Amino acid sequence: MHARCTQFLVLVGIMTLAACADRPDPARIGAPSFAVGGVGRPTVLVNPNANDNGTAKTIQEGIDMAASGGRVLVTPGTYDEGVVIDKALALEAIGGESGPVIVAPSGSVNAAIRVATPDPVLIRGLTVHFTGVRGIFGDGVVDVTIERASVVAVSPPLGTNALISMINDAPTTGRAHVVVRESALDGSVPFADAPTPPFPQLFGITVAETSMRDSRET
Repeated sequence: MHARCTQFLVLVGIMTLAACADRPDPARIGAPSFAVGGVGRPTVLVNPNANDNGTAKTIQEGIDMAASGGRVLVTPGTYDEGVVIDKALALEAIGGESGPVIVAPSGSVNAAIRVATPDPVLIRGLTVHFTGVRGIFGDGVVDVTIERASVVAVSPPLGTNALISMINDAPTTGRAHVVVRESALDGSVPFADAPTPPFPQLFGITVAETSMRDSRET
C-alpha cells in the first residue's frame, strides 16, 4: 500500500531577496520599444494548429518573436517544452473556457519556465507540470509577477526541489523580486510506507543566494 503526501497552497504575497525596494509592477510592463535595435512584435499569438505565418507554434517561438515589453498570448493545450524568458514581457493564457494552457516539458529538466532577465516579467493563467528540479525558476536579478497560475510537481527527483524558486547573488548583483498572487501550488509526492521513505524534499517557494545553490543547479 502506498500513501500520498499532498501539499496544496493558495498563495498571496511578496518575497524579495535582500532588502526591499520599489520596483515596477510587471502587470504594467511598458510598451515595446521599436527604436534603433528594437525588434519584435508587440503581441504574439501562440497556436500550434494555426497556419498563419505570424502565429507561433510553440511558446518559446512566441517569446523569441515578441518585442521587449510585449505580450505572448497562448491558446489552450499542452506544450511539451521548457521555456526561457529573457526579456520584459507578459506571458498569458487565453481562451480559458476552452481548456487550460499547460507547460509540461517531458523528462527531468532544470526548470519548466526559467526567467533570465532583470526586466519585469508577468506570468498569468498558466498551469505548469514539471518532473525536474523546479517549476518556475528566477535565475539572477529578476522581477517576476505570477498570477492565477497552477504549479504541480509530477514525481520530482530525489533531493531538494521547489515549485517556485528564485536564486541570485544579492550582495554582488542586486535584489531579486517575486510576487505570487491567486495561485495554487501542488507538491503531491508519493512515498513508500517505510520509517525513512525516499521522497524528495519539496518546497512551495524558495528564495536563496547563489552560495546556497544545490550542486545540480550549476
